[in-house]
Amino acid sequence: MNKRFSLIVMFFIITYSSFAQWNHAMLLNSPGTDSIKDVDFVTENSGMYCYDRYVSPSQGNDIYVQSTFDGGFSWGDSWANSGYVNSYAIKTVRSQQAYYYAYNWEGFYRIIMSADNGDSWRQIKGAIWWFTDLSAVDTSHVFFIHNDNGTKYYLDKYINNVITMKVDSFTNFIPSLLFFTDSVTGYVAASTLADSRKHVILKTSGSGLGWSTVFSDTSMNIRSLYFTNDSIGFLAGDSGHIIKTIDGGQNWQQLVTNTSHDLYSIFFVNDLVGYAAGDAGLIMNTQDGGITWNVQSTGITTRFKKLIFVNDSTGFALTGNDVYKIHPSFFLNINEEPSMLHESLAVYPNPANGVVTVESTATRSNIEILNTAGAVVYSGVKNASHFTIDISSFIPGIYILREIQDSQLIGTQKVVVMPY
Repeated sequence: MNKRFSLIVMFFIITYSSFAQWNHAMLLNSPGTDSIKDVDFVTENSGMYCYDRYVSPSQGNDIYVQSTFDGGFSWGDSWANSGYVNSYAIKTVRSQQAYYYAYNWEGFYRIIMSADNGDSWRQIKGAIWWFTDLSAVDTSHVFFIHNDNGTKYYLDKYINNVITMKVDSFTNFIPSLLFFTDSVTGYVAASTLADSRKHVILKTSGSGLGWSTVFSDTSMNIRSLYFTNDSIGFLAGDSGHIIKTIDGGQNWQQLVTNTSHDLYSIFFVNDLVGYAAGDAGLIMNTQDGGITWNVQSTGITTRFKKLIFVNDSTGFALTGNDVYKIHPSFFLNINEEPSMLHESLAVYPNPANGVVTVESTATRSNIEILNTAGAVVYSGVKNASHFTIDISSFIPGIYILREIQDSQLIGTQKVVVMPY
């Protein structure tokens, strides 16, 4: 493949501050003409986005998949086509660095995949009447939904390079958002013929065969769902609603978000750390599984459509034509990378909910603990290589402990406070 790096993007480096900050990672040359349909990343440096460029009524569109290998500094062509075509979605299997791309060609949808960072692509399904969504557990277990000529929706699966069409159908439901937690358990958000809002969650425990209703609330309009495993999941939607289950959908709890903005994307790095995004440049973060949510500073006023995180501190967000990147700067006020500042500092036990021991090579230093808002919740002087701190009064969540000597930051460590 010819890697023509034809698009140079703007990337602004910021000074670390006391809150999470998003940087401009990518800007198209002509936002009024080009339209990014989807974006995804498999690592902090490697990602792809798909977009359309209108040509003319007689020629249709040009569609492109662009790839980056330097975290968004530069992008190059990975795949392209022309004619009566439209991009639809980019999906990934991060553990295997695989990409799936769905697009429409002359009225029919096709799904292609790349397992070599876009150097080559192969088709896994062609001529689908109407593609709805795709969920890839791994490269051997891929599930997708299609509409059969406008009459009924079906669940299809691609298992060990074999396509099985119409594994099951959705009677009386219009499925939209698909999420499989493993090769057996899957969830889908759906609307009904009577109510076009996505207010129903269906679940399968049979690899797509057999679906049951596990959630229905006509006050909801679900725009995103995310499961960290087959039991713990989150729904996000209009008016700031986030709903959580910890038992595979048997019971659901509405979380307090303190926002009325519509939420379009939710993503959890693990059971505790998660993000939600939506209208008016809103991005919220939780460090305690959704019990509390903190608004992040973005400086953006447009809608965020999608969030992706590749680890617990590095993520990307999509608006209409822009991709933004987060920097893990909410706990530092210096121009050094946090990963370089913890080799001689240890905190144990961790996670904990009582007394922790701080150990480092420095015999005299100042110890501070910061919460996710950047506020100092503990400060003390360490006069020996071992130092204990009682954290039993801390609210459960994730904190940052930092060690300072002679006004210089010499170490940081993440501390997880567990509930009793």
